[in-house]
Amino acid sequence: MLSIASLDADKNEGNKNFTPFTFTINRQGGDLSQTVAVNWTVSPGQVNGVDGKDFFAGTLPTGIVILNPGITSKTFEVDVHGDYNYESGGLPENFVVTLSDPSNGATIDVQNASATGQIINDDHIDTSGDVGTMAALAMRPMIRRRILTLRRL
Repeated sequence: MLSIASLDADKNEGNKNFTPFTFTINRQGGDLSQTVAVNWTVSPGQVNGVDGKDFFAGTLPTGIVILNPGITSKTFEVDVHGDYNYESGGLPENFVVTLSDPSNGATIDVQNASATGQIINDDHIDTSGDVGTMAALAMRPMIRRRILTLRRL
């Protein structure tokens, strides 16, 4: 029976290149003399879910982990794309890594078929703009309300 757990998957995204978020797959019972392959996929979490731009390849990642005979645990990494963008109102973004389609008669523990990762936003709002730009940004809510009010008339 296969299960997945977050090992090191709650951290800052970083500002460039990629930051590896680590997960581990465990194998208990079954025929340990068999090689087992299992697919994994990343999907957005329920609250402040990620999207493809949060990952190194620009899409929600997928992969395969292979456990050779006798191997009962294996780690793998999901690469999160680092950037300088202030996202999600500064709140952490969440993702879920889910196992599927094991080979050679292996099964997945339904209670532990997925594990979560949390990307902590380590970027800040850019307030270096000139006074006119900052004033225009500050007035956006008022302008939008007036436009909406005008449309109602």
